[in-house]
Amino acid sequence: MKNNFLNFLKIKFLNDIIFYQTILFCISLLVMGVVFIGNFKDNFIHSIIEQELSLFKKNNISKMCEYKSPRSQFYILNANRTIRCGEANFKINEFKGLSPGSYRSEEDHIFYHETITSKEKVYTLFIKIKSDALKLMSKRVFSKLFLAMGILGFLFLAGQFFLFKHYFSPLYSLFKLFRMKNKIDTSDSRDYWDYIESKSQKNFNKRRELKLEIFNTKQYYSVILNSIDDPVVATDDKGIIVFSNDSFRKTFSSFNGKYRGVEIINIIRDYDFINLIRKSGYNAHLIHNSQVELKSVEGSNHVYQLKTSNIKSKKKNHELFFYFSDITKLQDVNNMRRDFFENVSHEIKTPLTSIKGYSQTLQSINEDKDQAEILDIISQNVDRLDELINGILSLSKIENEGKIEVEEINIPEFINALINDYQLKLNEKDISIQINEDNLKTLNTDKRLLYHCISNLITNAIKYSLENTQITINYSSNKDGSYISVQDQGVGIPNDKIARIFERFYRVDSSRSINTGGTGLGLAITKHSAQKMGAIIDVESQLNEGTKFTIFFPNKVIES
Repeated sequence: MKNNFLNFLKIKFLNDIIFYQTILFCISLLVMGVVFIGNFKDNFIHSIIEQELSLFKKNNISKMCEYKSPRSQFYILNANRTIRCGEANFKINEFKGLSPGSYRSEEDHIFYHETITSKEKVYTLFIKIKSDALKLMSKRVFSKLFLAMGILGFLFLAGQFFLFKHYFSPLYSLFKLFRMKNKIDTSDSRDYWDYIESKSQKNFNKRRELKLEIFNTKQYYSVILNSIDDPVVATDDKGIIVFSNDSFRKTFSSFNGKYRGVEIINIIRDYDFINLIRKSGYNAHLIHNSQVELKSVEGSNHVYQLKTSNIKSKKKNHELFFYFSDITKLQDVNNMRRDFFENVSHEIKTPLTSIKGYSQTLQSINEDKDQAEILDIISQNVDRLDELINGILSLSKIENEGKIEVEEINIPEFINALINDYQLKLNEKDISIQINEDNLKTLNTDKRLLYHCISNLITNAIKYSLENTQITINYSSNKDGSYISVQDQGVGIPNDKIARIFERFYRVDSSRSINTGGTGLGLAITKHSAQKMGAIIDVESQLNEGTKFTIFFPNKVIES
């Protein structure tokens, strides 16, 4: 193991430029330090010598001999090498080997030898200078310089080690893996690096192919999304746009021409949309299937049904996908149909009232049994037609209503009042009512719409329940919202027909509806009333066991 590691180090170090770079830096740092310190010391000593010599040179030789310096000793020789003057205890042997103009320094002394001229005569000067500053520089200044250079070298080596570690560790891991699998001959550096090079090239080619595939896939989906006529946009969990198709950019104008990185409510400034987003808090489940009327760049108003879903991502925060389905034309058709039914209903109601009045008058004055039976049939069908017209008008009124009138409703009192209204019908079939009250005391919503919902559900429960059965009404609340449910023990609804029961005029069993007097509008009124209140209606049913309708009021709807 040791030999393999050392062999790898040899391969690594001898072939890695980091090693040579480190060695070169260390040598350069050492040479520069030596040169810098040498020059600095030489200049420092010369400044001391020049300072001391200036005191000598400004006087003639006689005054020089009389001069007494507190930090230097001197010795002057004549041209013939005889003593001119000097200190009594001066040691000339200390200057041995010094040529004129040169110096030698020790721990706290400088020895200097120079030839001087005074009155055209040449003299030889030997001067010994005592300098505490030299000693201080040697011990402190030079030590700090070496410390600074040492710190600089350490930081460089630490940086090199950091880079080397990140570069060396993966290679050594590969080296061990190759050795364990006998992929290569680890004793041969050429085999090792050839193998690494071939693997690296393959990985590079795979990455390039993957990058190209990702780019093509991105272009593929971008073309698909841009070919959709309806606006499409993707945002993060805070509503910041990460993608939008051409239709979105053409339909909704940006205030600065930018879309990506801008919050969606800064692009779509319509009040209804902003209010919807603020209520939902960018929750895809609460926004889904909502209808909003938005103004386009051209200035025309369009009705959109929002299809929203969460985009699965490995990121911590989810992303949202908005699909603005333009239902303006469909809405116009529905409005035309609704207006048609409303107008026709009004037109029919007037002669129907006359028919009903005349039939009741004939019933009161007629004594013939056969004619009385015919008049009863006329009266029943008039009542049924009147009920149908009233249902159409109620449904039309609910759809055309703007803002609902929210008020605080006492739920126990509201439910009890409804049950009292249906007590006679309940007694006719001997049906009992069971109320399960949890913690729901009050509810903030439109009282008239809530009455439409619950009364139609109770009416259906009575119509389709068997005699001597029970209807259960539950109401409760939790952290998500409030629930009101009506459950019967009637005939039930087949699973394949549950999806259509909220359609207008749809009847699960036409023959049974004729006998029970149904119009096929009750559940349609219930659904539209629930949607108008911002509630969600759900149904569960089993054949010959019963049906349960649940109306759920989310907390965000209740709080708003």
